[in-house]
Amino acid sequence: MVTIKDLEVKFGVSPTTAKSDIIGLLGENIVSEISLNKVKRAYIKGDGLDEILSKV
Repeated sequence: MVTIKDLEVKFGVSPTTAKSDIIGLLGENIVSEISLNKVKRAYIKGDGLDEILSKV
């Protein structure tokens, strides 16, 4: 499980960059979004990632 803040810190990017990258991954079903509370969201492995990895 990872948050936008986690990505900002780990990769040294802005919140906007982290969010836009996550949106792209959500669109490809590589990650899935879960709600931690009314405001905060986290991201976990999506079904599309398993498909990609099975081809490798």
